[in-house]
Amino acid sequence: MGCVKKYNYNGKWLERHELFSIYNTLDNYSIRKGGTTEELAERVNSIKSVLNLPRVGLDYMYNSHTVIQNILDSGRASKFEKEILSDMLKMPKINIAFTEVLAKIVTDKQGGSKVEVEPYGISTKNKIVVNLGKIPNVGALIHVLTHEAIHGYSTYLFHPLSELSSHEKQLRDTFETLYSEYKEQSSDKDLKQYGASNVKEFIAEFFSNPEFRESTKEKTIQKDDVPGTIFTFMMDALKDLVKFMGFSPQFMDS
Repeated sequence: MGCVKKYNYNGKWLERHELFSIYNTLDNYSIRKGGTTEELAERVNSIKSVLNLPRVGLDYMYNSHTVIQNILDSGRASKFEKEILSDMLKMPKINIAFTEVLAKIVTDKQGGSKVEVEPYGISTKNKIVVNLGKIPNVGALIHVLTHEAIHGYSTYLFHPLSELSSHEKQLRDTFETLYSEYKEQSSDKDLKQYGASNVKEFIAEFFSNPEFRESTKEKTIQKDDVPGTIFTFMMDALKDLVKFMGFSPQFMDS
């Protein structure tokens, strides 16, 4: 039997599950988040009621169409959110898991270990994990779902080991060119937006965040001798991305 890895936590050597058990108590987590245990529990339970799912946890996977339809049926989505969720019902199904705490162990240079909260969500190809413990309301939940979903759809284009066709390479290069132009023309305020951090976040925020999308309408670009705005070229590129995934791009015409 192999050796069990242990982590130094405040001078005590603990196994992985022991370190997480200390961290995962609701009291510890609510202190990290701010607010009381009751406030955190009430917020998470409110969001879970909108999802209308029997269980949450990394072991329970749901297809995106079921989750989206449940949110739409709850009546808690705004007009824009309804439109984007309806769009996603026409896209390929992906698997979604929900957890109340999504965290990782971090070891510092001195050998000490601690548990850090992961972001609002993470995505891989055809899979999303959503961290309910960091989501303040239904609007944020919808943003995280749509943001991570488009990451899932576009991951293949930017993976260094992907064998891309000439058309796929052209689509990837288009996104990179539009992102570069966006940064070039952006104010300091625009550059602080999450969508300006890298090309993959640029795509995901354009798809999921109406405020960020609006900031692309005033920035112009000439591509293949055709003048236009970054917004119009991004819309065309996203339609191409969806078509690349095997779905009709017509849902983005509204």
